[in-house]
Amino acid sequence: MDKQIISDKFNQLVDELSVDRPRENVIESIHKVLSMSPKQIGELIKASKRNVN
Repeated sequence: MDKQIISDKFNQLVDELSVDRPRENVIESIHKVLSMSPKQIGELIKASKRNVN
């Protein structure tokens, strides 16, 4: 994938997630998730689903 496309998609994602939070917090959160192992991400998803219900 072209770097510009990736950059544009990343910025689009940050814009969508920044509606109710500062942009810097969103970028920091994305960075934390990207540095997690797949197992940690799975646990995070399970926890978030429990919090929604």
